[in-house]
Amino acid sequence: MRMISLGAFFSAWKDPKVCAELIRSLRLKDRLFLARLLINVLPHRIAGSTKVLLESAQLFRQRQEFGLAKATLMRALPRLKGKVRQSVKRSLRQLSALERVNVKVLASAQDHRITLYSQRAGSGVVVVTFGTISSSLNTEPFGFPFLIEQGYDHIHVAQSKYTLYQSLSLEEFQKIVAVHCKGKKVVSYGSSLGGYAALYFGGCLDAKIIAASPVNFVDKVILVKRWALVPMRHSLISENPTSSKAPVIFYDPLDDERDRVYLAKRVLPAYPNAKVIPIPGGGHATFNELQKRGILKSTILSIVEGNFDARKLLLELNEQDEQKAQVA
Repeated sequence: MRMISLGAFFSAWKDPKVCAELIRSLRLKDRLFLARLLINVLPHRIAGSTKVLLESAQLFRQRQEFGLAKATLMRALPRLKGKVRQSVKRSLRQLSALERVNVKVLASAQDHRITLYSQRAGSGVVVVTFGTISSSLNTEPFGFPFLIEQGYDHIHVAQSKYTLYQSLSLEEFQKIVAVHCKGKKVVSYGSSLGGYAALYFGGCLDAKIIAASPVNFVDKVILVKRWALVPMRHSLISENPTSSKAPVIFYDPLDDERDRVYLAKRVLPAYPNAKVIPIPGGGHATFNELQKRGILKSTILSIVEGNFDARKLLLELNEQDEQKAQVA
């Protein structure tokens, strides 16, 4: 315990708040063994306090002790209220999903990380997902835990915040990911920047691509000055291997001109057969709109399972709009 100052240790021994802060500090510095050792020697009164339980659960999760993390949060849950309670309930859902899978980091670099969540019971479907522009290496994977709960394998490709996946080449991606897709139905899935990445990387896997408002902000066709210093290392989607399966693309034709331009000049030249689903009023985050309407889950599942009916979806959206107009 000498790596912790005696003063800090004795303060943690007496004060739950100080103890929780010390566990958090050790965890963030990746000193996981030391944090775990500290928890083991704490008095019962301190170890069982709400603040320490919550920090301990974070540590157990980071150490991939998912069952222990779940049990720890269950101890704290009855004492919690409001937003903290909702956050813990969400964490419990995530941990239940993590208990079903084996987690393996396939690649880790300064600006990207690829992680495989493989079903312990096996799966014939693997969904490869990508984050939005504000996502980071530590952001919850896109589509998690929903995809795990459906029994699918899940590969998440994360980026360092605002690096736009430019550090990851198509060749590196294919070399790392393709071997885990052999013999499986492959789906590539993302929104905004993640939608672009789903299209860019999904082709080499011959994946069924699901993208919402796909856009690459460093492409000169829509270059956003904010990202001008991020070098564009990717070639155009049309210059790379494309999937034999028609992508399904959702976007709002009335919202962001960049979405329309990128779709017309970068996506459709690569995939002229794409099924483009207009969601007027959905905004750039069209998946959020489908979720608000209560039909995102069924829509994604129907595409993955191969029974998606675009006409039926549009009719349902129109019926909802008509009902809303009548109420107004």
